Amino acid sequence: QDACIQWNQSTQGAYDQYRAFIPFPGSFTILNEKILKIHLARPIYETHQHLAGSLVSDGKTFLHIATTDGYLNLLEVQPEGKKRMPIADFLRGNTIQ
Repeated sequence: QDACIQWNQSTQGAYDQYRAFIPFPGSFTILNEKILKIHLARPIYETHQHLAGSLVSDGKTFLHIATTDGYLNLLEVQPEGKKRMPIADFLRGNTIQ
């Protein structure tokens, strides 16, 4: 439970939570009712108007998840039951709303 990223915190808090569980057991979030393990992520400190936990993506090259004061930029993920992959590969097979 502690490895599940809480998006209703600051960008630094979410990034610190992500880093605390790397490499084992690994951080994750829930996307479309399935576990999405986060292998590589970087913080983006940028003011925005999105709700914490909102997905921001171009559908091809990037996936950001909003925090209270920025985003966590997901770079490598592992969908439940699949192998680790770059975010562009993940987005190719998944529609992000």
